[in-house]
Formats: sequence, structure tokens, C-alpha cells
Amino acid sequence: MSNFDNIAGIFKAAFVYEDQTQDEAKESVRKKLENKWNQLKFESSKKIIKPRYDAAMLILK
Repeated sequence: MSNFDNIAGIFKAAFVYEDQTQDEAKESVRKKLENKWNQLKFESSKKIIKPRYDAAMLILK
């Protein structure tokens, strides 16, 4: 769940440590957040994270 609170950190890792371009980083972050969303098992967790997930997907499309 912390990934949804630290999107800037995920971008930084993509730029600095993975040496990605802006478009590559955007796609990488989107995929990572989608994977984390799909790994959530509890509906209560999904309910809490859903607004952040939806907002991130709007920005990253």
C-alpha cells in the first residue's frame, strides 16, 4: 500500500537507478502500481487505496 503514497519515489528510482527516459519511467510506474493493485487481497484495502489508484491511473495514461 505504501507504493500509492510514494509515487514520486518510484519515479526517482526509475530515473536514477534504472536510467529510464520520462516515457519509460511513466510506463514502468503505471505497471508497478497496477501490479500492486492486483496483489491486494482484501476488499477493505482496495476500498482505501481505490481513490489513489484511480488518480494515479488518470495521470499516468
